[in-house]
Amino acid sequence: MAEARSASPPTKAPQLAWVESLENPWRKLILPLAIEFPPVLHSILAMAAGDLTERHCSSPTPTDENMLGFARHHSKALEHLTGYVKSQVQQEQAKENIFGQGSSNSILATISILCFHETRWPSNGRWKIHLRGALEIIRRWALFDLPPNVTDPARNFLLQEIFAINTVAAITAFKSEVGKVKVSVPINEKSPFIGFVHVTHTITELRRNPHLQYSIDDISMRLEQSRQHALSSGCLIPFTSTQSRVDFGHVVNTFYYANLVYAFRALVSRAESDLQTIIPVDKLFRNLRKLTNAPLFAQDMAWQLFIAGTECCGNVQEQQFVERAIIEIARVSGAADRLRSLEFLKEFWDKQEQGSADSWIAMAQKWAEEGNPFLIW
Repeated sequence: MAEARSASPPTKAPQLAWVESLENPWRKLILPLAIEFPPVLHSILAMAAGDLTERHCSSPTPTDENMLGFARHHSKALEHLTGYVKSQVQQEQAKENIFGQGSSNSILATISILCFHETRWPSNGRWKIHLRGALEIIRRWALFDLPPNVTDPARNFLLQEIFAINTVAAITAFKSEVGKVKVSVPINEKSPFIGFVHVTHTITELRRNPHLQYSIDDISMRLEQSRQHALSSGCLIPFTSTQSRVDFGHVVNTFYYANLVYAFRALVSRAESDLQTIIPVDKLFRNLRKLTNAPLFAQDMAWQLFIAGTECCGNVQEQQFVERAIIEIARVSGAADRLRSLEFLKEFWDKQEQGSADSWIAMAQKWAEEGNPFLIW
């Protein structure tokens, strides 16, 4: 989700944004909240400390973590956040305030950052707790009829981020409570890939609810619209080089083809041999291989590489390509659950080699039932 990295000291804002630019909303909209809201400040400092620890301490010790404040700021963020949430709920119950006014943007920002913190440095799936907290705030906003609006860009941005991570979480979570809260997010020119996220969300909903009517042609059309939107949005991004703009086009295409493959695998009931004649797996790999500087877009690539990995059973060369690429994006932009998704793929490849006919979706469901869900993020 970062278009480029400068030679300046590492910051978290470029690593969190869909595309890094001067208009990066994490820097422009969220960072100012830290000035007046301690939980946002400590959650940002926790991520920065974790990043520094990871970059400069190959095998972090408790002393390293204490010096950099990795755990201390995380604990402080949670401590302050708990107090603010209690205060908001008490004011709401006393009808002194509507949950959704005042500091609620800052509360949601803190929860969002902590959620990203837990995906970057996984700790027993705590990201799910933070995600549920964010969705509860959004549910309360809905109760008070507080939808996205153009006068509150910070809220709109946070809704978009929660919508994206909730969409990804739903792919490998199969319990009914996941994804229950509806998040209304408009498609806009500052978010080139959000159209693809909308389609991914639709595909997952259709997979869960087979009684719903759909057409693969409709999904294909929406994906093409999302591709055109992304390319148009890309024209407004001040890329640092012509090659970066070319690479952006390849990234857009990988989103398009990965979601098309996902749609067919999740929704179309046909023999695998038949699917191979209509799904564009070769085009997905072609665009992945065309990226000349993949680390520039590392945080945009987890989903596409995962889908590519599910399509290369029995092909050692492509498996090695996917494995190297996932390890590289984990190195550049943080492990998140990316190494766990690679662990999943390796097990999937092994099972396929042993003659298993289960799809990766069926295997992901088994992982979830065993209490071992993972986030393709």
